[in-house]
Amino acid sequence: MNDEIEKSAANVGAMQESSDRLRKAKGQYVLMDDVLKLSKSLVKTLEQADTVDRWLMLGGLVLFSLVAFNILRKRVWIPGLSTFFWILRYVFTLGMGKSEPAESPLISSELTAVFATTTTAVIDTLSVSTAAPETMTLEPTLS
Repeated sequence: MNDEIEKSAANVGAMQESSDRLRKAKGQYVLMDDVLKLSKSLVKTLEQADTVDRWLMLGGLVLFSLVAFNILRKRVWIPGLSTFFWILRYVFTLGMGKSEPAESPLISSELTAVFATTTTAVIDTLSVSTAAPETMTLEPTLS
């Protein structure tokens, strides 16, 4: 009988130890679950930021391409290109039932004047700095 009691006591001790191990393992699994949820939300946020970055880069590429094309259009005469742009202007302004081309609400006359003034200043600066490079000297100044 004593042997049975000792076996039962040993079994109870083993069960208690096993329950403690299971509680510790459950605590670790809960911590890991929290870490995995946090990691998942972080990865999702980074993927969204990556998508926004890709769209911004694409928009920048499109804007750069349009500016480069406009510069080439202004500097290099391409036969038929001005006619093409005139047709596009007609389609988007007169072709929509308007009797005369209206000023775009997004581009006001003040904004156009600012762009023209800024462009003129930049072109003047570039033409002065590139006009006579041999006259420019780089002499050290004593201070």
